[in-house]
Amino acid sequence: MNWRRIVIFLFVLVLLIPLFFRGFDNKSSSFVFKATPEAIAFERMLTTEEMNADLIQLEESIKYTYPMALGRMPEYIRQAIEEAKETISKPMPLYKFSVIVAQMLSQLNDGHTYHFYMAHGPEIPYVIKIIDDKFYILTSPKKANDGKEILEIGGVSMQTIFNAYKAQFSAENTYWTYECFERRYIELEKLQELGAELTSKGGIEVKVKDDKGIKTIRLSQEDYIYDQFTDAQRFKVLYPKYDAYETVTGRANSYSFSIDKNTNTAHFVLIECLYDEQYALFLKKMFDSINQAKIDNIVVDLRGNGGGDNQVAYAFLDYLSDSKDQMPVFDGNVYVLIDHASFSGAVNFATLISDRHIGIVIGQPSGGKPTASGEVKAFVLPNTQLEYNIATKFAQRVDTSKNEEDALYPDDQTHYDIWDYINQRDRDMEKVMLLIKENEN
Repeated sequence: MNWRRIVIFLFVLVLLIPLFFRGFDNKSSSFVFKATPEAIAFERMLTTEEMNADLIQLEESIKYTYPMALGRMPEYIRQAIEEAKETISKPMPLYKFSVIVAQMLSQLNDGHTYHFYMAHGPEIPYVIKIIDDKFYILTSPKKANDGKEILEIGGVSMQTIFNAYKAQFSAENTYWTYECFERRYIELEKLQELGAELTSKGGIEVKVKDDKGIKTIRLSQEDYIYDQFTDAQRFKVLYPKYDAYETVTGRANSYSFSIDKNTNTAHFVLIECLYDEQYALFLKKMFDSINQAKIDNIVVDLRGNGGGDNQVAYAFLDYLSDSKDQMPVFDGNVYVLIDHASFSGAVNFATLISDRHIGIVIGQPSGGKPTASGEVKAFVLPNTQLEYNIATKFAQRVDTSKNEEDALYPDDQTHYDIWDYINQRDRDMEKVMLLIKENEN
């Protein structure tokens, strides 16, 4: 008889295991997320005392670290903290407190002072691209809905969804807000907080539009995903030709160059601004090759570059002057490519070339301001162990008359539609080739 009990027990266990990971409450008609083991920490309940203590450290670190605070807490941040203290009057899970921290830091409107809040639970399986204030599906499972415009999810408009996420992003301009939104999958729990309606089996309806009209896509529980979209994954989606790119910081070389004698062009791709001896040697090799091939045009590709060490830019600029001996000097035409994902050190790189009138900037407005704070310092909140960064220095661009500009605006802006991204059309390089031909004629 014992073996029969064992068989029955194992059969019941097999049935119950999936419910540990995800479940559905038929009475309330709402999806109930059951944490996977790696997500258990996100759901740890915090006491009011723990959260209050962490908010005190957050306040002090802003007050004495942030360059624009100068030992005095900005009034609107103080007010935000007081409002947060009212919100945490009762215990709450860690992931919700993470959102509160992100929202408070976002009010500084500084892309270098931020907390990446914890993604939680099931997510909608679409990578979103924002174009002309409209929301498109860049990638979807089996590419079934690529290119379609999303209008609503669960009856909630995409603009409402975007506005809810926007409050959690630390950004200096709208372009970086777009970038932050595009880097995340949309969470089901966030949709429910906004009033999204689920189907009787825990799925959700997505209203989309294409050239054939408006239709409804019905997602089931099995369609949801649980993996946060990483920067490296998104880079591969938007810049598939850079197939050597592995992770944001894990690649051996974050730069490369190629020479095309037919177009009289050198293409310098810089994925990250990482300066070291290897980069210095790379620059010398690149300019030696350019001069030996008698190339007259160089394209500095900073698209997707999130920044880093400003020395990367200064080392490059040394090769555009004769200030140093035994250095191959380049005196040809310089073109710089940027987009909404160009940030921090990459923006400084492009701005130096623009403000000094060394070259022509092509592409889309940058995600960061040219005159902005930087050089972040990392902190960890003592009770929740949440990590966040605060800028420590403030720097102005070369042309201080443009300090108030919220982005580096290209000399020649390009426009992409969703199918350009999907089909990997490079309108920026097309524009460069056109300008080179015009210069030669």
